[in-house]
Amino acid sequence: MLFTTFYFSGTGNTKWVVEQFKSTVIQSGHQAELYSIDDFKRCKSENLIKIVKESTCIGFANPIYGADIPSIMKAFIRFLTDSLKTEKVYSKPFYFINTFGYVNAYGPFEAKKLFDKDCFKLMAYVNIRVCNNISTYRHKSQLVSSKKLRIRKARAEDELKIMINRLLSSKKHIKGIGPYLLPGILIRKKTQKVIQNNYQLLSVQAKTCNRCMLCLNNCPTRCIKLNNQQFEFSAECTACMRCYNFCPTASIWINGIYTDPKEYFRYRGPE
Repeated sequence: MLFTTFYFSGTGNTKWVVEQFKSTVIQSGHQAELYSIDDFKRCKSENLIKIVKESTCIGFANPIYGADIPSIMKAFIRFLTDSLKTEKVYSKPFYFINTFGYVNAYGPFEAKKLFDKDCFKLMAYVNIRVCNNISTYRHKSQLVSSKKLRIRKARAEDELKIMINRLLSSKKHIKGIGPYLLPGILIRKKTQKVIQNNYQLLSVQAKTCNRCMLCLNNCPTRCIKLNNQQFEFSAECTACMRCYNFCPTASIWINGIYTDPKEYFRYRGPE
């Protein structure tokens, strides 16, 4: 069997999870491939169709922002669905993997709304708790301890093994259903505009910026441009905060405010 996972990872949590997924599948004697959807608009639909057709089961993996999935993943799913409809690809089994830091109030019911029921058949849905990846003056967070992170990673590996074994047996494995999904409706409504307008708060402090271009080159949606020696952020921003977390000089400011890395951590993955 060939498991193909399309994933988006802002600062490393989801990337770590899908790599564990791939490793476990291979250890089970099967094949697994990973495809980052960064800047997916440059992809040719015929290449994606070929990948899906050759796969036994396809997956989608992403972090959860404000009880919702990132806009880049939503756009990719629409793009892929439209491509598959054209080629009349039907009932492709798929799995959905979410990473989160606190509580995931998204759920499989919301996920299924994104997919055409004729093209896709949901077989597995899991939530993997890793670590919150954002700490700013608007919402100060604390990094989890190394011990707690090791425990969460071990639980994640166990959850993935269970899901993979179920998929190999052609059995469904749908998790993430509970009363905590109800607040998600309100959370999504409250945070939707905040996330959409995130780019309007971002800026680059010229005095400390060393022009390494890491933010521009690593932006998954190419929403950062350098015009007349000024950095500009556009509405294509998917609010992953990769630029903020990975800037080596902490020159990405939010709402014109500097956040000292000594007080507000910069998260660069669970490794």
